[in-house]
Amino acid sequence: MQETPSSGRGNIATTALERAAASSDQDNGRQVLDILRGKWTELPATDQDRSASQRFLEMSDAEIREQWEYFLDPIRNPRSPYQALYAPHLRGCRVLEVGSGLGIDALYFARMGARWHCVDIATDNLAVIRRVFAAFDLELDGTTLLTDLSALDEAPYDVDVIFCSGSMHHAPFAFTRVETSALCTHLAPGGRWLELSYPRSRWEREGCAPFAKWGEITDGPGTPWAEWYDLDRIRERFAPVSVSPVIAFDFEGGDFNWFDLIVNAPSGPPSASHGALEAEIGGLDPRTHNGATAEITSGPSPRLDVVGTATMWSYAIDLPTDAICRAAGVADDVTTVSIALDLTVHQGRAGVMLVTRDNDDLGEQVGPEGSRAPSQVPTTVFIDRADREHSAIVLRTTGGDGTPMHCSINAIRVYPA
Repeated sequence: MQETPSSGRGNIATTALERAAASSDQDNGRQVLDILRGKWTELPATDQDRSASQRFLEMSDAEIREQWEYFLDPIRNPRSPYQALYAPHLRGCRVLEVGSGLGIDALYFARMGARWHCVDIATDNLAVIRRVFAAFDLELDGTTLLTDLSALDEAPYDVDVIFCSGSMHHAPFAFTRVETSALCTHLAPGGRWLELSYPRSRWEREGCAPFAKWGEITDGPGTPWAEWYDLDRIRERFAPVSVSPVIAFDFEGGDFNWFDLIVNAPSGPPSASHGALEAEIGGLDPRTHNGATAEITSGPSPRLDVVGTATMWSYAIDLPTDAICRAAGVADDVTTVSIALDLTVHQGRAGVMLVTRDNDDLGEQVGPEGSRAPSQVPTTVFIDRADREHSAIVLRTTGGDGTPMHCSINAIRVYPA
């Protein structure tokens, strides 16, 4: 059985890290961070070099200056492309970096005029960064040791940018949703979120390993977790906070991806509930179009199977947003929701979009369409800010090669806005 990107584990036993992530709401993520701390005092410095932060504390100031200049040499510095791109944009900005490691980004951008505050899970990592800034006679905005998420109370608020280069994808989604919600309260309204992660294409290329195993493939022995992100999964991680992408693309041959997001929601207390409301697949009543068929299979993992025609752009089914909300138990007074669908495409290409709905009439498209190609594992399609009473989700054929579309909806999660 292949692993799904939602769980990353398929039929293997649940790991201690996943169990800890599932209880993040109760313990503020303390168990998750304790597990991750066992790995992340060993840090990537260059493409070829990983080092324990403890050894740098034994260096003199002169040795530190020489070593960090070596790290920042564009010939060997994998961070150079995004550092050069963002240096003028971050000048004068207040930046909160999450997972600051050896402070290589912190040093670079602080030299370029950014005000930098470092958050990390390891005491030694933060001690190294303070030594580095002292050695270069630079002012550091501060550091925060992340023992649990309540420690973020000591980090600055109303920052212009949150910067996460290679950190968020090393913890389970159930934890990073809670962490993202807490971090968003530190951003000024309309602030930016910059994130480096791993793309789905890399995960597939490297064998679709369980996330608890993929970490060792990507980052070496002892890495407890790595998972992929695309824009839809990023949007779901932020939900119900809405984000607008400035940049979202894969680079370095598909080994990495980069997200530059405007966080639209104003600062405020984190959501009281980080969990999604799961819609009962059996409670849906899809309406078919153009000769399509829709069948709900029962069992421990029910799904909605849809077969559409081969005609390009031909509607197959529509699902009223209100019906999805009722199937998820959303309170009647909630008028706006975000929806995540786990979709597996078995044949052809399937498009998913949001349209206006007035009784039985389907009107104009009001959300961007996500088109998916065949894959052995589900992928997430995220629909942001749907009007409960006057919209519907449509699945349709988007291929033009004469192949009928066959897909299945494996799960639907609803986030009241």
